[in-house]
Amino acid sequence: MISNFDLSIEVSERYDFNKNALKEINQNIWVKNQWPLVYFIQNESKRVAYVGESTNFSNRIQNHLANPKKANAFNQISIIGSDKFNKSATLDIESKLIQYISSEGTYELQNGNHGLINHNYYQQDLYKNLFKDIWSKLVENKIVSKSLEEIENSELFKYSPYKSLNENQYNSVLEIIEALTEKNPIKYSLKVVQEQGRQFWRPI
Repeated sequence: MISNFDLSIEVSERYDFNKNALKEINQNIWVKNQWPLVYFIQNESKRVAYVGESTNFSNRIQNHLANPKKANAFNQISIIGSDKFNKSATLDIESKLIQYISSEGTYELQNGNHGLINHNYYQQDLYKNLFKDIWSKLVENKIVSKSLEEIENSELFKYSPYKSLNENQYNSVLEIIEALTEKNPIKYSLKVVQEQGRQFWRPI
């Protein structure tokens, strides 16, 4: 029953981001049970951060620590988990965190913006308020400071390069890329399309 679908989330303490902390991190309930989760790696003094998601975080963090660029850039990590998470939900939350944190201003995100897309998934409506809870806990933990409303009204958010595309926009981008990379591209025209307050080119 939907009425019994109780969504709650947990934002962990900040763990050290190094190989010596792996044993402690692997004892986190969501990591230990290989549950889908979202994570936030940061360095407050350098004001840089990275947002990710994983269904096998033990392997993912070892890969991150084996990457000299990430191992040297970051020094703390927080884990965001819930017993109601699934792969689609964590991808959605990861995408939203990237959008909002990039516009919030505390950190410079080290994420790329490739592949961010708004998509539908099973029981998506039940997760609609979960992101607000996650953001509130990030504010409580002093990871971010601005409210969602402040961010949404900012120019940085409106024109963020990390804004997710809807499916039509995403498919249009793919069409353009495919046409431009053909060996003998045919000549075609583009028109400006306005969707959700954003302009983009589309083949006609």
